[in-house]
Amino acid sequence: MVLRAWGMEIGSDVMILPGCVFTSNNIEIGDGSSVNSNCYIDANDRITLGKNVALGIGCVVSTSTHNLTDPKHRGEMPVTTAPIVFGDGSGIASNVTVIAGTVLGPGAVVAAGSVVSGSVPAHCLYGGVPAKMIKELNH
Repeated sequence: MVLRAWGMEIGSDVMILPGCVFTSNNIEIGDGSSVNSNCYIDANDRITLGKNVALGIGCVVSTSTHNLTDPKHRGEMPVTTAPIVFGDGSGIASNVTVIAGTVLGPGAVVAAGSVVSGSVPAHCLYGGVPAKMIKELNH
């Protein structure tokens, strides 16, 4: 696989469908995980997908954001980064945006079209813009 030759850490039985864009090789994808078509993966910081993680069609996973805290430099939009972690068995549905610094716990699921940031507890369904907990899932 070309992505392995580029230096990405990719486990066994991983499926990456056509049309995906990876901005860096700073990515680890665990065994049995899948990245569906047309995902944009901005890996300016580390992205870790555990085992059996699923990314839906057209997702954006971005480790980059802009530091807007200093009003003197807001117009410059200085870039900051933070890692993103997908716990084992977690998944995001189609057209989800995952923001820098997000950590999805094992078995967590994010509903289609959501924008998720921060910490998502294990075995919970999150959804919306911004994503909030909808319910706890059986495990």
